[in-house]
Amino acid sequence: MARKLEITNLRYAYDTIDAIDNISLHVDEGEFVGVIGPNGCGKSTTLKCVYGALKPREGTITLDGGDLAALSARERAAKIAVVGQDSEITFDFAVREIVAMGRNPHKRLFESDNPEDKSIVSDALGKVGMAEFAQRGFRSLSGGEKQRVLIARAIAQQAEFMILDEPTNHLDISYQLLVFETVKRLGVTTLAAIHDMNLASLFCDRIYVMRSGKIYACGTPDQIIKPELIKDVFGVTADIHKHELTGKPHAAFIPKI
Repeated sequence: MARKLEITNLRYAYDTIDAIDNISLHVDEGEFVGVIGPNGCGKSTTLKCVYGALKPREGTITLDGGDLAALSARERAAKIAVVGQDSEITFDFAVREIVAMGRNPHKRLFESDNPEDKSIVSDALGKVGMAEFAQRGFRSLSGGEKQRVLIARAIAQQAEFMILDEPTNHLDISYQLLVFETVKRLGVTTLAAIHDMNLASLFCDRIYVMRSGKIYACGTPDQIIKPELIKDVFGVTADIHKHELTGKPHAAFIPKI
């Protein structure tokens, strides 16, 4: 298992506009770390730099002390599984075929699936409640169903580290909980950009708050989910209480009307 992801002094700009500026954060072995913040604050840009979709202008990203920039795409895929916001795939593969793609980093070119691969794929589909859709065409699925298939693909990848870029935006609440519960049970080291503050509170060991491309705060949910921080970062009034069943801070947002 990956022991530690470390981002140091990361900077990325779109043309001349800084999207993230001097970002430093870390994720220790087995941690589930969330990144929250308003739209446009740099959450997704930070994650895309980690998994290689973007090349940072400055800074370093290491996994277990090794420079991620030095890895090939295949080597990176063996270490990092990614679930993003986009659930579109060009060709209409069967659901099982999509999930089986998660095994590619562990196989030689043109090597067929063996019984272990098939078992891993079936198990991943079962974990996200999509086993009965295994033979369905991917493009026939709803947006939420597609996203659950892509999460299953990431699980089948069996990578050391998982990146979730707001993966539950298309899902109803029962499947939002299912996805995060599943990833949490895997025990895999995880960095997740999360849109819903209360989901972050429920599942994250630590939370980074971003504002205007910078890290604004970091701490446990108890340290982060506070009325003053929410007002300052999101411009919203919130009432915070500890939920009697979960013991986690829960934010109730107060409208201006």
